[in-house]
Amino acid sequence: MANEKQNPNTEEEIDRSGIDFRSDADTSINSAALSQQDTSSDEESLVEAMGQNAFVLFFTRLLIKVKNHIAIIPMILIVITMMIITFTIQVHVNATVDLSNDKFNSFWFFINVVLSLMAVLLYINIQNRKIEKKKWIIFMVLLYLVLGGEMIIDLLYMRDIRIETSLYNSINLIVEKEDRQFIAPSYAYTMVHFIFLIIDAIAAALAPILQPFAKKIQIRRKKKSN
Repeated sequence: MANEKQNPNTEEEIDRSGIDFRSDADTSINSAALSQQDTSSDEESLVEAMGQNAFVLFFTRLLIKVKNHIAIIPMILIVITMMIITFTIQVHVNATVDLSNDKFNSFWFFINVVLSLMAVLLYINIQNRKIEKKKWIIFMVLLYLVLGGEMIIDLLYMRDIRIETSLYNSINLIVEKEDRQFIAPSYAYTMVHFIFLIIDAIAAALAPILQPFAKKIQIRRKKKSN
């Protein structure tokens, strides 16, 4: 009798274990479906690009990164602006030697180089995600003061070049030799630098405004029909 009472309990325990536990094979399909539902549009674009060549994959990743972090564009522009003035130092220095009207051209050029470096450092702090709103405003104000200072220096320098190269019938007129022509290239580089400063200021102002709209852009590639 005792054995007969124990057997039903044993069978019930076996039955309960069979109901409670399920194999992983039964749940794998559902988990995969859920993971596909959570995939963002950017990730789907990358998955599609994985099946293409390396260039398409690189371009897709770059495009997604730029649209999600549009502040990269002003950062690149500000770095290019710095390169325009720093990579042409020799031309500007030789030009300031020939320009005798304004004795402070060399000093202002040095200040201009320092300000261009400051602009890069300021924008690096501006695009930091962890920066506080108060500091972000302060750095933005400083950035525009720096860019404005560079613009003023460029305008004064180009004005001095126009004055000293247009003194007709004067012994102070600057006439460059054929083997030593630096003033005209210096003026051209300064003009390009000034134009880039304007572009930098506009891009830095538009970046935080356009960022929310840029993130909503979905990158879709047309699939080739077989």
